[in-house]
Amino acid sequence: MRTISATGLDHHVLGIGINAQPDSETRVDLPGPREQRDRVRAAIINSSWLWPDGAVRLERDHADGELGSSADLALAIAVLIATGQAVAWPELADTLILGELGPDGSVRACRGVYPAVKAAKAAGLSRVIVPDENIAEAQLVSGIGIVGAGPSLHWVNSWLASATAADDVDDAGEPDPIGLLLVTADAETGDVTVESLGAGPVPGSPPSDRTDGIGVGRISVSTADLAEIPAHVLRAISLAAAGGHHMILTHEAPAGFAGDVAALLVGLLPPLSATVREEVMDLWSLAGALEPNLSAVIDGDSEMVAVLPNLLLDRLYGQPDHPARPGYMPLAHHGVLHLYDTAAIQGFALDVVAQTMSRRSVMAMSHSPYGRYPAEFQLLATTAACPKSHTPCTCRPEARVLHTQHIHDKLGAHAAINIAATEPAASFDPEAVPTAEKVATARIRAARRWGASQGAAYTNHTVPADMLRSVSDEGFAYGIHNDLAGLAAAGVLSDRHVELVQRLMWTIADYDGITAPGDVQLTQALALHLHTPKPH
Repeated sequence: MRTISATGLDHHVLGIGINAQPDSETRVDLPGPREQRDRVRAAIINSSWLWPDGAVRLERDHADGELGSSADLALAIAVLIATGQAVAWPELADTLILGELGPDGSVRACRGVYPAVKAAKAAGLSRVIVPDENIAEAQLVSGIGIVGAGPSLHWVNSWLASATAADDVDDAGEPDPIGLLLVTADAETGDVTVESLGAGPVPGSPPSDRTDGIGVGRISVSTADLAEIPAHVLRAISLAAAGGHHMILTHEAPAGFAGDVAALLVGLLPPLSATVREEVMDLWSLAGALEPNLSAVIDGDSEMVAVLPNLLLDRLYGQPDHPARPGYMPLAHHGVLHLYDTAAIQGFALDVVAQTMSRRSVMAMSHSPYGRYPAEFQLLATTAACPKSHTPCTCRPEARVLHTQHIHDKLGAHAAINIAATEPAASFDPEAVPTAEKVATARIRAARRWGASQGAAYTNHTVPADMLRSVSDEGFAYGIHNDLAGLAAAGVLSDRHVELVQRLMWTIADYDGITAPGDVQLTQALALHLHTPKPH
């Protein structure tokens, strides 16, 4: 019997050994948490089977990873086989079984199907049984058979019985007594086909009205909305996209302005590399959010996760389920984390965001290693300049400063771009609208200079500090280092902020097609970086 265990994004095929002792006291030991035992027991009893009268122990063949709810179905079948209520199909050793069980014996969709099926293929297994709702996600992995589990534990048990009887009859495809699906795999190409055998259409398509509070893909911004964004903010957005920089934006604008800025930023980001896309798909699968966004994720579009002020802290990290459910920060991995109305977000939550930006990973479960996920996102923190969100603001200057000061205190050491949009946009200039092509060209220039690591090209934001200093020492125009040193000595810039300005100077040069950053790039970088709230 084979199911899956997980440690963060690492998934391991797990063998379940059966040790039955019918004459012993009644006791069933399952390798998962207690609530999993309760689900399996309820599903078996409510499906009109008997809970074992004797000792049954199911043992893992290795200790790696955490056993999640996706192992319910495999554990239930193992109990039934151990007690003689199910047939031990010989091919089970070559089959991964996934599915959560309801108390009535129904088979429910589970999280983490995509990385689990990849692990099964890597382990050399021939097929995977998955809940019907997860078939589309499972089919993203080619070269392995995918079998729909049907609606209940009864269906799976019937499938196993007829599969055992049909072993010497049909070698072309998986036998299907229920009439649900026939799954076949092309031995040469690895292409998998799923054919309905009379039980209605092949399941697995996500419902069109499903929403998860997070979005992925290109989001269009109308010309009318673009006309509301001042030219210097458009410039800042283009540079943030080109360099991968974090950005703080304070604005006096109507509702929807911040959302338009975020949509424009995520729309400018280049497609994800194949390696990064795999990580993103694994994370979204573990969150149960991959299927509603399949087409966009497959296309390599970046994701945008919007966080509102009334968030719960575990929504940022992740929830301590089994397995741990990735939170907003890991779901924004290689995408945009938009903190909406940041001034209203509590300081300890901003501390969490700042710590994660430094570590580039997050622990969803503090008491175990099973919930560590990558979280290398691009931050966009937007907030209204007015404490009362009035336009125009009539509050006292001191109140305005106090309203936004903690944003800069908590996040300022990470944001290369820190600007305000306190004046309405002037006449709209279509030429000022940034384009994805120009952003991509700037990123290519940076990648040629810095190289790549772990399948992803360095950006001006992610290049290691020692490499940044080494190349900047030779690449900056004459006198720039003296100017930066003078600003540091005068207390205008800390060492950390000098580094952020250097990174931004390279991005300005790359975006404008300049080989060596000089005085113009320094002036522009300081203007974009040094905005701080002051009474006026």
